[in-house]
Amino acid sequence: MAALFAAQAKISSGELRPVLGKNATTEEVAEYRKALGIPESADKYDLGDLAFKENEAAFGKLLLEQAHATNQTPEQVKASVKVFREMQTKAEEARFERDEAQKSTGEDELRGEWGPEFRRNITMIHNLLNASGPQDVKDLVLSGRLADGTMIANHPGVLRMLLGVALAANPAGVVVPAGGDPMKGIADEKATIEKRMREDRAGYDKDEKMQSRYRELIDAEMQMKKRAA
Repeated sequence: MAALFAAQAKISSGELRPVLGKNATTEEVAEYRKALGIPESADKYDLGDLAFKENEAAFGKLLLEQAHATNQTPEQVKASVKVFREMQTKAEEARFERDEAQKSTGEDELRGEWGPEFRRNITMIHNLLNASGPQDVKDLVLSGRLADGTMIANHPGVLRMLLGVALAANPAGVVVPAGGDPMKGIADEKATIEKRMREDRAGYDKDEKMQSRYRELIDAEMQMKKRAA
């Protein structure tokens, strides 16, 4: 009897770890878990600051159920979750760095292709999305990811396509406020050029870029009127 009491005292103090037999009964399993501080069910593990977030609920439930089925102690479970958190943090940091690198590379490519119209084109893309739906949907589109993990907002090909759609709706590439009228934008820009034509004809005749832009505005205006007819 004294030996039994001594063994129980050692188990309680942590000096002696209880052993669970291969064919242990339900009662023996319960006693084993009690001796090691293992909760009665998987959802009773107290993870403290390591608790799973709402979007991790399914993964967390599976992990804790597996841990309980294999009789892992609360300390062992916390150690496993801590490793998961560390791996998760490293993965998020790596993804952020990859996103920043792809954004920089994509912008360099498009700046080289679009030149001084880069900022205007990006603004047109955002105006297109702003006019197509609510802000939260726009955010979902741009923050979505392609099959290779590239963020949509960082993919030059996707941005080229969106610009094409924006230019189809606004051929002159007039930058207008979200929900604004491209036709009014064209009319306003034409009026500015026509004022120059009246007040400084000699200067206008030497400004080939402005002349080209004026022709572009007229063509775009005609296209938009045809579509509206």
